[in-house]
Amino acid sequence: MDTRWLLPLIFTSMVQAGEMYKWVDAEGNIRYSQHNPGGTYQLEKTIEYPDYTPNELEAKNRAEALKKERERTKLEQERQRLLQEKARLDAEAEFAKIQYIRSLDALEKAKREQKESEEFLDKLRRDLRIR
Repeated sequence: MDTRWLLPLIFTSMVQAGEMYKWVDAEGNIRYSQHNPGGTYQLEKTIEYPDYTPNELEAKNRAEALKKERERTKLEQERQRLLQEKARLDAEAEFAKIQYIRSLDALEKAKREQKESEEFLDKLRRDLRIR
């Protein structure tokens, strides 16, 4: 009976994660093991295999991609929120600047009017003294 097709089934059921060693023994037979056979055997191949089955690995990769996409979306939303906040603060700063300039203009106008009033009063006082 041909049992070669059982080999992959045996490996998938007994192998967890790590390395698989393939070597040829003294009689020329190909052997597989999770442990390095050491000795005088010629290692033909070291096979590394994942902790997951292909379906599990695909599901894990999809979950990681989804998590990264959610993180990117969250970061983009935060970026947009910060840009809106910056625009709001810039507008408030511009408004405050305009208000400050207006108040300085009003102060200058008030000072000019006060000076004109004082000059007018001084002129009236002089005029009244003359008479």
